Amino acid sequence: MVWVVGRGTGVQIIEQIGAVGIAVSMVAAVLGLSVAWALAFPLAFAFFLVPFGKEMVPWFMQVTADIATPLLRWSGIPIYRTETFIYIPEGSFEVARACSGLKYVVTACVLGALYANLSYRSWWKRAICVLVFLVVPIVANGLRVYFIILTSHLTDMRFGPGAEHVEFGRIFFVAIMFLTFWVGRRWSDDPQPDPVIRSDSSTLPVSPEGSWVPVFLSLLLIALPPNYLAAIVKNVASGVEDVKLSAPR
Repeated sequence: MVWVVGRGTGVQIIEQIGAVGIAVSMVAAVLGLSVAWALAFPLAFAFFLVPFGKEMVPWFMQVTADIATPLLRWSGIPIYRTETFIYIPEGSFEVARACSGLKYVVTACVLGALYANLSYRSWWKRAICVLVFLVVPIVANGLRVYFIILTSHLTDMRFGPGAEHVEFGRIFFVAIMFLTFWVGRRWSDDPQPDPVIRSDSSTLPVSPEGSWVPVFLSLLLIALPPNYLAAIVKNVASGVEDVKLSAPR
């Protein structure tokens, strides 16, 4: 139903969430709720397949400029800023969409969720870990822009604004992630054993065929909405064509 709503409204992110949800729900339908609960994290982790965050790019751009601007002033560099443009005596810089730090945040969020699940047992530790991995890349991106502009100022624009700032950003991000991992290990918990799901033949139903009824119903529910939606769209399109043909000229 989520997929149908997303497809019908033309909102891709809802449609993609529904598509991943179909795959996740099929695990519960085929293998059972106990297996799905044991696989709760990898199943939830699958939702990172859905691209997200593009709507927040303008906000990330502003925050990056907000972090870099006071640092440049504290360094004694005369600057003038308007929105996401930063001007220094040697030249001008723009915090463009590609420099917003969205890729840093998304990558760090994925790594943070995985690291929290592997390193901590309590939910509050995991929540704090994910929050840290969300905040750190935002601050790190502001520092990256600051170092690039500072280098450009000190070298009279010979280094900084060129292609080297891309490589510097990658190396800087990897270093920040390793540093975050190293700090997080100080509060890590002992690894917990993997959940063991035992099957007892005595608990199996008398007629195993009946256990596949939910699977059949799930497949039926998944197969019908796309065809039903396609038929509705076809009927609407044919109705529009009929209206156009019958309209007076």
